[in-house]
This record gives sequence, C-alpha cells and structure tokens, in this order.
Amino acid sequence: MAQFRLFSEDDLDRLAAGVFRTLAEAGVLIQDETIRAALAKAGAMVGGPDEPVRLPRKLVEDVIAEQVRHQAEAGREPAVSARPRKPTLGTYTHVAQFFYDWRRQERRAPTVGDFLFCLRFGDVHDPDSGVGQMLLLRDFPPVMQNLEALYLILQHANHVGGGYVHYGEQVPYLAEMGRIWAGDPRRFLGCCIFAATPLRFDERACGVMRAMAGIGLSPPIGTMVTSGASSPVTPAGAIVVAAAEILAGMAMQHALGAPAPRSAGIATGSLDLRRANSDFASPEAMLQDIGVTELFDRRFGGRAGIWGCSDYTCATVPGIQAAYERCFEGMWCAIARGGQPAFGSGLIESGKTLCLEQLLIDEEVARMSWHVARGIEVSDETMGLSEILEIGTGSSGRTHLETEHTLRHMREAWAPALFDRGVWAGAWDGSQDRKLLDRAHEIVLAAVARYSPPSPDEAKLRAVRKLLDGAARKVHG
Repeated sequence: MAQFRLFSEDDLDRLAAGVFRTLAEAGVLIQDETIRAALAKAGAMVGGPDEPVRLPRKLVEDVIAEQVRHQAEAGREPAVSARPRKPTLGTYTHVAQFFYDWRRQERRAPTVGDFLFCLRFGDVHDPDSGVGQMLLLRDFPPVMQNLEALYLILQHANHVGGGYVHYGEQVPYLAEMGRIWAGDPRRFLGCCIFAATPLRFDERACGVMRAMAGIGLSPPIGTMVTSGASSPVTPAGAIVVAAAEILAGMAMQHALGAPAPRSAGIATGSLDLRRANSDFASPEAMLQDIGVTELFDRRFGGRAGIWGCSDYTCATVPGIQAAYERCFEGMWCAIARGGQPAFGSGLIESGKTLCLEQLLIDEEVARMSWHVARGIEVSDETMGLSEILEIGTGSSGRTHLETEHTLRHMREAWAPALFDRGVWAGAWDGSQDRKLLDRAHEIVLAAVARYSPPSPDEAKLRAVRKLLDGAARKVHG
C-alpha cells in the first residue's frame, strides 16, 4: 500500500480537468489516417491530416471506464512500480544505442561482437530472465535490427528471452518467429508505444499500434515528457501533458478495437537549463513520475506504472553517481507506490548506453535493498533466546560469535560482491571507484568464460533464416 501521497482531492480534480481540457482543446497530432478515421467514428473531432485530433471528454471517460472494467474482470490490482525480487537484474530488453567497453574505456556503436559478448554474459549470469535485445545492431537496416538481434539470440542463447517491436513492419515477422520457435506468435512481441512528446504520435508509433491491434494486442503507452521543453517547466504542467499523452494513446487503441492495455509507462525528465540536457533523475522528474501514477490511481483507472525512471541516470560514465541516482529513484518509487524498490539495469547516459559493469553495481544496490524487503522471521530459533540467556552480559568471557546459533545463521547475512567493507586504506585518490569497476569487470569476464553454446533446433533456425532473408529482400526493395 502506498505510503506517500502528493495530492489532495482538489489537486486531483484540477489536474484531471486540465488533462480533459488539453485533449479536447489542444488535441493530439496523429500521423496516421487509419487511426484518425477510427477516432472520428468513435466521436473525436478530426480535421485535416496536419491538424490535431481533439478528443471530447465523453470519449476519454469511456476509455477510462473500459480500463476500470477490464481490470475488474481480470481481477488485477493497480499497476505497481517494483520488479519482482530476485538476486540478479539480467540482460533482458534494454535496446541501448551504445555499448560501454570498460576494458578499453570506450563508448561505441555496438557491433555484433559486442552483442554476442553481452549475450554470453547474460546467458550465464541470469538464466531466469532469459536474454533479450540489449543493444541495437547498426550493422543492419533499421527495420531488420530487431529481427536479426532475435535471430542471434535464438542461435546463441541457452535461455531465450523476449523480442522487441520498433516498427509495425516487424510485427508479422516477429509473430512468425514466435510461431516457428515456440508455437506462440506472441512470444517475441514485446513493445511499448511512446508518444513523440508533446502531444504527438508519429508515423512509426502509429504503425506499431496498428500492427499490434491487428492481432488483438494493446502494448503499453509510454511518455517521456521533459518539463521545460515538451511541457511547462512546472511539475504540475508536465503531469498534465504526460497524462494526456497516455490517455490519447489508450483512446487510439480503443478506437482501433484493441483490448484495454494492461498498463502505461512513465519516465519523465526535467530540462537542465544550464546545459540543455534532460535530467531523468532530478527531484522534479521523480515528482512528475509519481504524480502521473497517482493521478491514474485515483482518477484515471489505475494502470500507470513507473517503469523506466529507475533505469535512467544522467551519469555519462559508470560508477557511483549512476548507482546513487538509481538508488534515489528506486527508493522514492517504493515510498510513493509501495512494494519493493525498482532499480536500474546497467544503463547510463539517460538510457542510451549499456555498461555490464554498471549493471553489476546496480545489482549490488538492488540485492542490498531487497534483503531488507524480505523482512524478519520471528521464531524461537531466530530470536536465539537461549543464547541470549546463556551469554548474558558477556562477563564469563564468551561472546555470541562462538555459539552454535551464530554458526547456523551467519551465512544468512547479506554480503557484498563488489563494495569494499575494509578498514581505512588511505586518502581518496579516485582509484577506489576504478577498483570497484575493475572487480565488476572480472565478474563479467568470469561469466563469459563459463558460457557454453546451446544446441538449437537446426530446422527451426533454417526456417527463421529463410523468413528473415525474405524480409531483407522486401526491405531493400
């Protein structure tokens, strides 16, 4: 249960009224004629192709009511922000634009070799999550990148994770890959449709929405509003724009006849006016993220979760700043939303760059916090009352260190894999941070060294390769 509330009932009424008015008067620019036509039939006011679509309050309220009805029928509680507790974070779907090579101190556009290196690490380090598309593959044309990435995963991963949709054209191919590989056309259709803020859904996002709706799927709607750039600089203004974008995306899916989406994702930023950067780990960004989720919880159907905010940090290199900002974000998510803290997954530079060593530092912080979230078992054994009475004040010369009770339970305590718990080692000179990352790098290399290639079904691989060759011919004309 949430422990923190930002808004009074009057505040929520004001924000909700602002959202309804924004959608009805400013509207949303939708760069897709099929969706515009569907919205017109649903009651929206649709003009020319370069004019915004205006969504009347009645249409938006119908969408919210559908959300509430859908969740009640499914017996689901409102979306929560925390990921399930587990000992590792994993290399699932990051889709980072760059790879940070700690050994070479180099940030670069990822190669297939970088992709396979991350795949081998993830396959060993976190088999439960399965390996997903952690990097973009710029060796291939944009429409082929996600398809070829998944093909590499099928070839080289013992523990296959999910796929990801960036373009509507990819949907039939990813669906067929799922059918070939797992007998499930939805197996590799992971997706979140982001507004091109402010208040716009571009051709690419609309294409994905249409393709997914065509097979009965409604991906989550995401927003990455930046206050001061794509919304008013004030958090309240950013909340209005972000909530309007999410509801507009849901209305588009509603008009297409797709089922109500299970959730939405919020990862807002605030503009650093000194450097013209979007800061996703600022106090304002956290207030905006929490505010949008609270507005949805209490007014708009309860299906907005803080997904990306704990992954994004302004730190441009791996290290302590990135870890701290992730901890700051994750703990505020937990305070505001209830449940476990959510933490990052190795991304730096506002989600653009993946660093495996940073992933392990994030994991260290996560494991430490999740250990607290486990709580305390209270029993005769865990209280150790007989040992307390036996040792007493310690005047006999005995301590709890030498008891059988300590021997039985000492390994239950959390122990760091990376952080230094040693004694004073001299003045800080910067080398301590480097040693932390060097230790993480050793763990990465050790995991990669333990990797053993799978023995995939060759017939399935040939069928997937034939499918992708056909897709490549179509892409290249």
